[in-house]
Amino acid sequence: MADVNLAFCLSPLFRLEGKAQTQEARFWYFSWKEALYGAYSLLALSNRFINKSVENCLACQSKILTFPNAHKVGLKIPNSLISNSKLSIDSFFNNNSQVVLKTLHQMSLNFENEPTMLLTQKVCEQDFSNYSQQNESPLFLQDYIDKLYDIRLVVIGLEVMACKIDASRSPIGRIDYRAYDLPNTPHYHVEVPLELKHKIVALCQAIHLEYACIDICIDSSQQYWLLDINPFGKYLWMEYATGMPITRTLSQFLVCRQVLSQF
Repeated sequence: MADVNLAFCLSPLFRLEGKAQTQEARFWYFSWKEALYGAYSLLALSNRFINKSVENCLACQSKILTFPNAHKVGLKIPNSLISNSKLSIDSFFNNNSQVVLKTLHQMSLNFENEPTMLLTQKVCEQDFSNYSQQNESPLFLQDYIDKLYDIRLVVIGLEVMACKIDASRSPIGRIDYRAYDLPNTPHYHVEVPLELKHKIVALCQAIHLEYACIDICIDSSQQYWLLDINPFGKYLWMEYATGMPITRTLSQFLVCRQVLSQF
C-alpha cells in the first residue's frame, strides 16, 4: 500500500444484490469485502483516505448522527421521527399536518426484473393502523415540506457547488426528484447564500467529511431545509445537465490533498 498516495471512494464495495447467491459467490464477495475494508482502514490510519475512513462515511449516512450536528451549526431540518413505537408514530401524525415516509438507508430492489428503489412518499396515520406494538422495524417519518424545488449541493473541501433540481411540474417527481422524470425536471447551476455555504462547510467539518452530496430544498418562504447527506453521493448526471465543473474541481482538490497527506 506504500505506493497509494490517496484514496477517494464513491462506492466502497460492489453490491451483492442481483448476483448468484451461491455459497461460492458469497465467499468470493465477503473475501473481497474483508480485503478492501482492511486496505481502506490502513490508508485511513495515515490520513490517506478522503472523508477520514469508510466507517466514518457509513456513520455519516445516518440521520441519527447528522441531524443533531446540523442543528448545532444552525441548519433547519423538518420535524422528524425515527421510531417503532406505535404511540410515537400516532403522536407524530397528530402534530404534523402532512407526513412523508423515507428510508433510513437506501437499498437496491428489483421490480419485474428491473432495478428500483423506495422513493419518499406521502403517508397518513391510517397507513399504519396494523402496525404492531412491538418487533416492527423502525420508521423514518418527516414533516412534509411544500417545496418550490430541490437543490443538490456538492461539497469539495471548502467549495460548495449547487444544482437546482426543479421537479415542480413532474407528476411523479414532485415529492422525490429521484423518480428521474428528466424531461419535466430541469437542472440549473445556481448559487446559494454565503451564510448557507458556511453552515454546510461547518457541518461537514464537524463530521469529518471532505466530500459529500447534500440534498436541501427551499420553500415558499425562502427557507432552506436540510434533507439528506451522502458521503458517497453521485454527481455526474448534474455535470452533464448543467456543465458544472465538478470533476475538475474535485481533481484539483485531490491533487492538493495528496500533497498535504504527505506531511
